[in-house]
Amino acid sequence: MSLRSTTDADMPHFEHLRAGLFVGLNPPKLHGAIVMSLQAKYHHRNPAMGRSFVVKPLMGTDQAEQFALRYGFKVQPQTLVVSVSDAFSDYIVLALSEQLESRQQRDEHYRQAIEYLQKAQALLRGQPHPAGGMVNKLEKMQLTLDKVIDNRSEVAEERAKRFVELNLVRRLRDVWQRYTNTPFYVGLDGSGRSPHDYLRQCFELALAQYPEIEWLGAVNDRAIDFMLKAIRS
Repeated sequence: MSLRSTTDADMPHFEHLRAGLFVGLNPPKLHGAIVMSLQAKYHHRNPAMGRSFVVKPLMGTDQAEQFALRYGFKVQPQTLVVSVSDAFSDYIVLALSEQLESRQQRDEHYRQAIEYLQKAQALLRGQPHPAGGMVNKLEKMQLTLDKVIDNRSEVAEERAKRFVELNLVRRLRDVWQRYTNTPFYVGLDGSGRSPHDYLRQCFELALAQYPEIEWLGAVNDRAIDFMLKAIRS
């Protein structure tokens, strides 16, 4: 990751980060200011990578051995530890960057955005197509922000639609496909060894190391099913 100085050209990207809207951003190109802030808070450094942020191992070698046996992975435990942790790396950096701002501050920004959305709806309502059709989209955006502020259970499903969460699942799918020939299928089959079970266990392992990342604890079976289906399309 680049640790160059922040410039005015970076500010639009920081505005997206502050709002938690990461669609279209390239995770490996997170700006240096965010990385250094995370280092100061979480103190993870890798001497071989200079000042880059490093994700904590999400499991020990004994856990990895049991994990590999459960899902039929043909891989050495230590290699699996590295692979799973690496799959989470971009997501954890992005998720922790959202924690740099207090929930109260974020909610205030969301409330301000809701006010603008409401004003836009009032201006567009009753107007001919396509302007009038934008009202429904604006209402959905407002509803999503309302849910985030209220911290309702639906937030896990709403956020499951974000680029970063879906990208995380794709990277975990890559780990699965690297170490087993079992298809990465959708649904629960009662075996306890399905891709659905695998994702849920991965989220639990990450939550144990990063309990401050709320989504990892809020994601439910319906959200996991949605993501499994979404990455197939």
